[in-house]
Amino acid sequence: MVASKKKKRVTNSRLPVYLIIVMLVILVGAIIVASSWAMSIVNKNTRDMVDIQLVPYDFIVARGFGFNLDTDSLHFGEGTPGTTLTKRINLTSISDVDVELSWEGPGNLSANMIDFSIFANTTQPLEFYLTIPDNLSLGNYSGMVYLYFYEHSED
Repeated sequence: MVASKKKKRVTNSRLPVYLIIVMLVILVGAIIVASSWAMSIVNKNTRDMVDIQLVPYDFIVARGFGFNLDTDSLHFGEGTPGTTLTKRINLTSISDVDVELSWEGPGNLSANMIDFSIFANTTQPLEFYLTIPDNLSLGNYSGMVYLYFYEHSED
């Protein structure tokens, strides 16, 4: 019986050491993940940016559906809570230089492409999808979409 008590005390005395090792491994893992994420942001933002364009968008939460065909911004029209509205735009390059484009917007806005290229003197269609949250009240809503243009890389 004495031997088993001694063995228990040795195991219990190593428990804090094991916990410290596990916590250090988790901490190191979190630091690696965070630094990788930060480096991806730095690499994206250090490309040679050519231009930034802010594009306003708007939509109406209503009891029915409606269209807005104006082309001066991303007018999604009217929709009911829980539906997804689509707006297709054409991005036309009037330059003789190829560019890469990425965009950012709110979480309920998505697109068929996130990062893509527009080649010199061409048109690239882009579709945006706006999902109206189920609990959003009736009314008019608006915001901004950021378009980032970068020099085209040959990677």
